[in-house]
Amino acid sequence: MKKVKQPTIFNEEIVKTEMYLKEIAKNGYKPWVSIRESKTHGRAHQIYSYKTGRSHKLLSDGEAGLFYILERQPDVIDILEQFPLNIATTMEIAVEQNTFHPSRFKDRKKYNNVLPACTMTTDMLVVRQNKNKLNSEAYNFKYSKSLDSTKTSPISVARTEKKIAIEREYWKTERIKFIQATEKCLNKALIHNLIYLRTFYLNYQQINISADFEQVICQKLFDVFQTQNALTIKQGLELVAVQLNITVQECECIFKKSIYEYKLPVNCYKLLVLDRPLSFVANAKEMITYVG
Repeated sequence: MKKVKQPTIFNEEIVKTEMYLKEIAKNGYKPWVSIRESKTHGRAHQIYSYKTGRSHKLLSDGEAGLFYILERQPDVIDILEQFPLNIATTMEIAVEQNTFHPSRFKDRKKYNNVLPACTMTTDMLVVRQNKNKLNSEAYNFKYSKSLDSTKTSPISVARTEKKIAIEREYWKTERIKFIQATEKCLNKALIHNLIYLRTFYLNYQQINISADFEQVICQKLFDVFQTQNALTIKQGLELVAVQLNITVQECECIFKKSIYEYKLPVNCYKLLVLDRPLSFVANAKEMITYVG
């Protein structure tokens, strides 16, 4: 088999990486690829997470949906989007696989028509904490059509698969689980619900409700919706608000928080609509959604 000629790792890329690592060590994490630098046009998202305490830059609707699902999971403590991979390692893997390493074709004229290698990234490196143990998972998101040669150019699909193979092998060498996600892993109703539910963060700090009273509200919500299952969500919230002498806004805030934090066993795969009844799950284990 003919050996693939690889692009060149120039000192400029190494210096860029060193500066990036110094910056995140000093100021905290930031993605290697910004929305402005990406090839995404019009579908990028900037999402502030109260869980991680920073804004996350997601480059597609699919990445944003995956982010919402991962952010909610109790053991997830951080999500590092557009995470850079060590270019020397990915180049070694590309050589071993006889696969062309990603490059910046448009910049070749700056280097006397020599192709410069570019740093590869993983869409999300997810950090989980179980008791005192930390572990990570690497997620690559692709729309399924980009992996289907009947819907996308076979040449393009082959190239995408080769890039994924480099990325997968990279994380294998790091002993980190690699997960290939597509939009088929994502439930639209769930994502819609999570976008609604996570807004409790905006109001929770403003309402003066103790942790003990919050538990009382949560239990009352459960009792009302369980015993009067024909009530719409709006009717149930209004009823609980009157019974506990709180505002409907306060009640809705605790309602959203309780579902988001898995305290109310609500079926989040069914669209939450205020003028429709609430649907519970039979088994609490069904409440937590994992991708991969």
